[in-house]
Amino acid sequence: MKSKIFYIIFIIVILFLSILQIFRTAYYRLEAKIYRNFLSNTNGVFPDYVVDSLGNEINCKTIFQQGVFLIATISPKDCSPCLEAEVNFLNDIKGKIQHLPVYIIVNYHYSFSKEISQWLEEYNIQFPYFFDFSGSFEDFNHLNKAHSWNFLVRNGKIITIFLPPQGKISMKIYIEFIKDMIKKKL
Repeated sequence: MKSKIFYIIFIIVILFLSILQIFRTAYYRLEAKIYRNFLSNTNGVFPDYVVDSLGNEINCKTIFQQGVFLIATISPKDCSPCLEAEVNFLNDIKGKIQHLPVYIIVNYHYSFSKEISQWLEEYNIQFPYFFDFSGSFEDFNHLNKAHSWNFLVRNGKIITIFLPPQGKISMKIYIEFIKDMIKKKL
């Protein structure tokens, strides 16, 4: 009887370890895919100017010249779930990496008044924002304008470009990767 119980426990342990290994393998594959996503999109280019909420042209190099920044391009034309995922990601980043300034680049031509304010409030976007009417961030970096893109910038240079994460596991990996990128002296 004891040998049967031992055998059953042994089988349960083996099954548990196998299932654990399957999840670990899936996690590492996801992590590798995310790292490829980051590493394949490096050395991006800035447009010369963006426009502030008053309609003034601002030189990108003066805004992002010193320090590390996260810039996100968004548009009211983005799908609602995509935009919500991006905003959730930015809020998570701001909560977990407080010293990382986050800026929004709105890729859409607004009239600078109630229209943009309502849209920003609707999605609870509470970051400084600028306008890129022509979508030149995407054009200069050969990116699809149908997506929200994130640009990690250090001392005036785009060091990596990536899409927002999908899911809690990838969110954790993205945040760790961004922390690692901030620590590196590039």
